[in-house]
Amino acid sequence: MVNRIIPKAGLATIAAIIWLAYPAIGGDFYVAPDGKDANPGTADKPFATVARARDAVRQKVAAGLEHDVVVSIRGGVYPQTETLVFGPEDSGTEKYSITYAAVAGERVVLSGGRMITGWKKGEGEIWTVELPEVKAGEWYFHQLFVDGQRAIRARTPNAGVGDWPGGWNLIPGANNSDAHDAIVTLGVNHPIQAWKNLTDVEVIWICNNAATRKRLGSVNEKENTFTLPPPHMWPHGFTGEYNISFPVGGFGCYFENAREFLDTPGEWYLDRQAGILSYRPREGEDLTRAEVVAPLVQNTLLAVRGTQQQPVRNLHFQGIRAA
Repeated sequence: MVNRIIPKAGLATIAAIIWLAYPAIGGDFYVAPDGKDANPGTADKPFATVARARDAVRQKVAAGLEHDVVVSIRGGVYPQTETLVFGPEDSGTEKYSITYAAVAGERVVLSGGRMITGWKKGEGEIWTVELPEVKAGEWYFHQLFVDGQRAIRARTPNAGVGDWPGGWNLIPGANNSDAHDAIVTLGVNHPIQAWKNLTDVEVIWICNNAATRKRLGSVNEKENTFTLPPPHMWPHGFTGEYNISFPVGGFGCYFENAREFLDTPGEWYLDRQAGILSYRPREGEDLTRAEVVAPLVQNTLLAVRGTQQQPVRNLHFQGIRAA
């Protein structure tokens, strides 16, 4: 089975992009986890990245294709630091195709995550690791995976308690009819507090089948209210859209990402100011050996971008998985 890597909506006009499961036989270029991008991309001296192979194929496209082009990719995990983009310059022709394919029987994975190591035992059951890129403002993430299992971002109420229906409900505050540049105040039907690193905290409100999140501005413990600083999504002239795009009274909500919420195994908290990631392991997890991964690439791993005038055509991907 092939996991399809779908381009972000609205980015591309695509003609004849085909995803198939049959294996590649031979190839014009080769990629392998132990390769080097300085290599010529041959079977005995493969490239290390799909991006380098793409650039080599571009040269063939620019020179004019004389046959179908195949890039054979050996099994392994290929870390991505940014979105892998294919455009019109990577297209095949009506006569000749371009194919990026896993070698028969081998598992090829494009990974947009970064492995996190160097964990140290902290207070109580909590383990921590320093992430300088987070402190420098170069990296921020909302997901964490431990040994392939998604961890829970520290929250209150805990998962299963504050979800819709029920749980904590929003109470209307000083909501303005035109609040693009205004600080908006709301309350909840449960005591809240001015948590440490308050600007790390996000409120998630649930409206019908959708959920939206936004970082807090401040908390007034006496009034049991909180603020949401601008900018806001506040459309005009569309009846009913207001209730979807901004929190109003009666809808369920919960709060995420405070150190004080880290009270359940499998939860984590990321301190942006200090650049410290904290995690409370589940039973049986050993942070000195566990595979902990956080997303690095944003939005999409692989994008195919063309226009109506210059579409991407006759480009194929076989047996490539995304993680």
